[in-house]
Amino acid sequence: MINVLIKYKNNSIKSILVNGHANYADHGEDIVCAAVSAITQTTLLGLLDFLKDEITYEVSDGNLFFEIPEDLSEEDSIKVNVLTKTLLIGLKNIKNNYNNYLYIKKEEV
Repeated sequence: MINVLIKYKNNSIKSILVNGHANYADHGEDIVCAAVSAITQTTLLGLLDFLKDEITYEVSDGNLFFEIPEDLSEEDSIKVNVLTKTLLIGLKNIKNNYNNYLYIKKEEV
């Protein structure tokens, strides 16, 4: 199962931790893993594109983590919120279709 931990502060996503494998199908054929990987890595690439060195992140086999900096400008906060909320919409959609393979937990910090 893929586990996603989303930490919020003041209704904004502050960090995302994704780990595990869906085990929906054989390695290389697992559409659930592929979908979660694609959407989370694309979001991270979008964040890196405009936040550059300000974002803390780590990507390894079966794991992805990123943390949004606290001191963003209002303009950057708006961009971050669009990307992270779009990520959440995508993850919820995957979960709706493959509930037994994806677990999403939300935490207020």
